[in-house]
Amino acid sequence: MQPYGPYLLAGYCFGGLVAMEMARQFMADGEKIGMLALIDARPFNPKTESSEYLRMRLHGALHAKPGDWKRHLSAKFSMWREGKLIDAMARHNPDKLDKRDLNRWVLETRVLPSYHSTEYPGPIMFFYPEESQYELYGDPSCGWLNLAPRVFLHKVTGSHVNMMKEPHVSLLASRLNACIQQAMEGKVSP
Repeated sequence: MQPYGPYLLAGYCFGGLVAMEMARQFMADGEKIGMLALIDARPFNPKTESSEYLRMRLHGALHAKPGDWKRHLSAKFSMWREGKLIDAMARHNPDKLDKRDLNRWVLETRVLPSYHSTEYPGPIMFFYPEESQYELYGDPSCGWLNLAPRVFLHKVTGSHVNMMKEPHVSLLASRLNACIQQAMEGKVSP
């Protein structure tokens, strides 16, 4: 690990929230963050002006088509059902869980209930998949625009589930590499 900044940090989904918290801690220690890239990592229970976040959510709900609602509710139900199965297994046969499911269980039962995304003082590179429909909210950043002074939006192909797989990951990697190059040249800084 490099002993001092500037640090280039990136994370996908929950890993994006981990990268953000690492960036906060580095900054609190006086270190510089050269780049923070969030790959489809949405704010979690954000601490922001509630009326603005509510407005964004309401905008999305009002502009969603029946197919959007169906996809959204289907995904939510699948995640809920999977979470319940993992929870039951963790409580009765934890040794039968694989590492991914055990980590998810710890995350959902011990970490996330008290976690809130808060303001971040630097710029964010936000990569989001075209199949996400985030534009429905009137804010493709899903609320990061309310939590950071600058958010650079990078729309890539795929969905949350397949954006990290071929052929979509090649475009994501290319865009992320371009952001890394800019950060290394000092073109984007907090």
